[in-house]
Amino acid sequence: MTWYEGPLTGFDLETTGTDVEHDRIVTAAVIRLDASGAVAHT
Repeated sequence: MTWYEGPLTGFDLETTGTDVEHDRIVTAAVIRLDASGAVAHT
């Protein structure tokens, strides 16, 4: 099995900027796709 034939997990993070000492996380999302590309979990 290659990486694109198995399940895949994606991660997205939105922040107020790029300075890790001052900026904050606004939203975060994780999505898991099964081997067929269908959404398995969000």
